[in-house]
Amino acid sequence: MPQNNSKIQIRKAVESDQNALLDFYELAFPERKGQKEFIDYRKMNGSTVYVVTDENKIIGTRATLNQKMVYKEKLYNAVWSTDTFLKEEYRGAGLGKRLFQMMVDEHENCFTLNTGEKATGIYLKNGFGKIGTLKYFFKPIDFFKFSQSLLKIIRKKTFDNQINTKPIVVPNEIASFKRVENAKELSRKITSFQISDKLKTEKDENYLNWRYFYKKDIYFSFASNSDFFVFRSIFWKGIYCLMIVDFEGNLDSIYKCVKKLAEINQFSGILWANSELETMKFLKRKMFINYHTTPIISNIDLPEKGARVSFHFSDSDLDFNYSNTPFVYL
Repeated sequence: MPQNNSKIQIRKAVESDQNALLDFYELAFPERKGQKEFIDYRKMNGSTVYVVTDENKIIGTRATLNQKMVYKEKLYNAVWSTDTFLKEEYRGAGLGKRLFQMMVDEHENCFTLNTGEKATGIYLKNGFGKIGTLKYFFKPIDFFKFSQSLLKIIRKKTFDNQINTKPIVVPNEIASFKRVENAKELSRKITSFQISDKLKTEKDENYLNWRYFYKKDIYFSFASNSDFFVFRSIFWKGIYCLMIVDFEGNLDSIYKCVKKLAEINQFSGILWANSELETMKFLKRKMFINYHTTPIISNIDLPEKGARVSFHFSDSDLDFNYSNTPFVYL
């Protein structure tokens, strides 16, 4: 780290920082495409970006996304901590800890996912704990394409980012499920069967509008009288996949519809993530492969130890920042 650090500051980013922030994100997260769209999308959530500057040049960041959580009818105003990065030459001087402290001083309840070992250690040393585990699953449907992709992974090959998109066939009705095309209707459906004994995201109308309806034909929502799921398409590891980003209800009913949708659209695989043990067991019975696991880390003060948590793709940046083709929608 440079010897003279008197001009290093940690502050909240302002609008005039956007161009510099875009340049920094290109350096920090080169695998992520569409950086400006990513930042603009987060602004809709009222997210905050903290920046570390040296002589007014950005050398580190941490972002927080506003997120309400519910557990046994209690509401927690929380933030997701993400996009933490400090230039290598500035590490080891306590700047990461100061950046961390600035966040926790401002927000009582914080969460994080998919952190590295060192970052996880910082959280655990400062009052955070592991409250659950989010596991990511994949099921191949087209085994020929899957084997080709697997061979590339074994050989540590990169995947082509240039995608020829194809239209997605989304029926208005499939089995007992009907398509839901606005946040108000989906909010009403979800409210009708909320389960209060799990810590999870509060999916009010504002959240649903921001998360699933901000742009036409990216996410597709289906609901019955007792179940719902939201999916999107993604190009992952060189193959077209159907990704379940959110769901609740009877797993067997949901899976049958998901499989049918995958077959209709000739997807080569299904991606599904969850933190609940019963869902993990179900997916394993259906021959899904667990390919990634990350601890859910938080300082939220729950009234009971061992509380169940229910998180999905919608609670993770991996929805956007995926493989080496992030933020490329089909």
